Amino acid sequence: MGRRQKTQRSLGRTYIEKKIAKNLTNRPITLGDLQSIVIPARSQQDLLQWVDEKDISQSHDLKAAIRAGWVRMIVEPAATREDTEKKLVKPTINQAEGLTTESDGGGGEHAPTQPEETEYDLEDQSGTVTIDWDNGKAQHMTLTGDVTAWSFSNAKNGTYVLRFTQDAGGGNTVDMTGESSNWLWEGGVSGRIQVSQASNAVSLYILYYSEATEKYHVSALIGFA
Repeated sequence: MGRRQKTQRSLGRTYIEKKIAKNLTNRPITLGDLQSIVIPARSQQDLLQWVDEKDISQSHDLKAAIRAGWVRMIVEPAATREDTEKKLVKPTINQAEGLTTESDGGGGEHAPTQPEETEYDLEDQSGTVTIDWDNGKAQHMTLTGDVTAWSFSNAKNGTYVLRFTQDAGGGNTVDMTGESSNWLWEGGVSGRIQVSQASNAVSLYILYYSEATEKYHVSALIGFA
C-alpha cells in the first residue's frame, strides 16, 4: 500500500512539503528501489506521496538518474491551506479496481495511491535465463557465470526493470545478441549488455515494452557499488 502524504498540522491549517522528481527524457523512468515508482516521459511525480524522505535520500536509482541528467529534483517548501480543503484521511480499498484509496471523513475519496510493487528474485543465473513478467515488473538476478541466451514471456504495455548483481568473483557478461531484433537500444547500440564487471557490482536495465510494435525500448544504469 502506498504511504500517505506527510503533513504537519497547526492552528487549523495543513502544512505540506513536496519533493518532485521531474523526468527530462522522452521515455518513462522507473525507480526500482523506491517501490518501482514510474515517472512518465516529460512528466513529474511527488515522491513523498509514495515513500519517506529517508528512502528518497538513500535511493541509488534516483541518484544515478540525476547524475545522468535524466531527472531533476524540485523541492517545494511547506505550504499551507485551510483544513476544509484537506481533511484527515484514512485508507480504504476500492474493490472494483483493487487499489488503495484515501477517504475523508465525509465519505469522499481522493485519488488512488500507487500499489506496492515487489522485486522478484531469480536468484543465481548463468547460461539461459527465463523471464516471466507475470512474476513482477522488477526482477533481479545474481550473475554466477556468463548469460548467453534469454526467454521472455507475458510482456504487456509498460515499464520493466532488470537488476543484475555480479557474484563475489565478478567478470560475468550478459549477451543479448539473440534479442537484437526485439530490443531497441538507447543510442542504437545492441548486442552485448554492458554490466559492471566489479565484484558484487549492480547494474540496472530499464525496459519499456510496446505491444503495438512487440519491441522493448532499453536504457541502462551501470556500475552501482
